[in-house]
Amino acid sequence: MLVVAIYDYTRDKEDELSFQEGAIIYVIKKNDDGWYEGVMNGTTGLFPRQLRRVHHALRRLNRAHRRPPLQKPTPFSSLLIFFFTSI
Repeated sequence: MLVVAIYDYTRDKEDELSFQEGAIIYVIKKNDDGWYEGVMNGTTGLFPRQLRRVHHALRRLNRAHRRPPLQKPTPFSSLLIFFFTSI
């Protein structure tokens, strides 16, 4: 999920993210303690959940990045496996 920071935040601990208002953060985990784990500019860290909002334009991106449901194999499905040796 992509979120936009609605306030500046300066980290208090080494495992947190610092960011400015308007920063876009990719959430990778929602913790039960009111914090998210996210990635911003290649850095992973925690940030308070109340400092974010899902931006309207990003909602469509979030939906587009969901995985499609797995389809059941049909009778005509097949699996092709190649065995090879590299040199």
